[in-house]
Amino acid sequence: MAQKITLAYIAEKAGVSKSAASQALLGGGGKTTKVSPKTAARIQQVAKKLNYRPNGVARSLSSGKTYSIGIMFGGIHDLYHMELAMNIQQLLLKEGYIGIYTSWSCDEEFDKACNAILRHGIDGIITAHPSGFFPDNIPVVIYKSKHERYDYVMLNSEKRIEDSLSYLISLGHRKIGYADNNRKSFSDAMKKKAFHINPDWIIPCNGFLQSGVKAAQHFMSLSEHPTAIIARNDTVSIAMIAEFQKHGIMIPEDISIISFDNMMISPHVTPPLTTFDCHSQRVAELLVDTMISRLTKIEQPQIRREVKSELLIRNSCAPISGIKPKNLAKFKTNAPGQLK
Repeated sequence: MAQKITLAYIAEKAGVSKSAASQALLGGGGKTTKVSPKTAARIQQVAKKLNYRPNGVARSLSSGKTYSIGIMFGGIHDLYHMELAMNIQQLLLKEGYIGIYTSWSCDEEFDKACNAILRHGIDGIITAHPSGFFPDNIPVVIYKSKHERYDYVMLNSEKRIEDSLSYLISLGHRKIGYADNNRKSFSDAMKKKAFHINPDWIIPCNGFLQSGVKAAQHFMSLSEHPTAIIARNDTVSIAMIAEFQKHGIMIPEDISIISFDNMMISPHVTPPLTTFDCHSQRVAELLVDTMISRLTKIEQPQIRREVKSELLIRNSCAPISGIKPKNLAKFKTNAPGQLK
């Protein structure tokens, strides 16, 4: 009769205790286990050689955990969030967890999505929805913005808007439009520069492809359009550029466009996007590390982290005709995808 491959058998073959084998195989051998990475790797190698598959049900019963994390980002059509979710999934797997992804497009859908994902008995939630209501016993990590209660990994959107304006101003632009929902931050930044704000040049935008198309159509319907536009993200920029080009408006010759995210595709569109690199991989690492830290030690001070973004100058922005760009030295200009 063939030898039944049990956890005890794996431990015997690896020369470790059953407890160590359990920690390495059921805990993933990551930061949540007490065995060394070298020992965990040896145990996992033995298990792989013997084609051992841990019993997930037994694991959950013994630990009281499901080893699953809810990943909740708004809109399946937000390409950056899809990239980020994939990075988070891969990092969670290394820690012995699985990610369960869900999305929504409005607050009502968020509540339904949240209730659905909670039915899976998840151990924690990573989300970009700062105003959601979550059970008190579920650790939550917020992405993008600060939060009074939950751990967070934030991006400074106000500074990115100010830096976008500074760059466009250095190219001679004064007629600047805005396609995003953060109207106040844009208005405040424009006032700091003592620039006139044209309300027709500010349009709400939810970050999806279709909202970029509608934004471009709005700007084209105006008797006077801006010479440059700050877009919510690269997804919106790509949609706007395609719609403008379809109607004979050239980017950046007629309108310059700058945005945020630096998606994998951003250097490869025509023209390559000038954008702020939000460091998707680094953000994913911090989100997962924060979640694992909270799960490992529930009672600890709030974890607050910030990711700084940097401007990557490519080819979707150009100087106003007849104006020599100023103070460009402080901006990064050797971004991948930049045409020489």
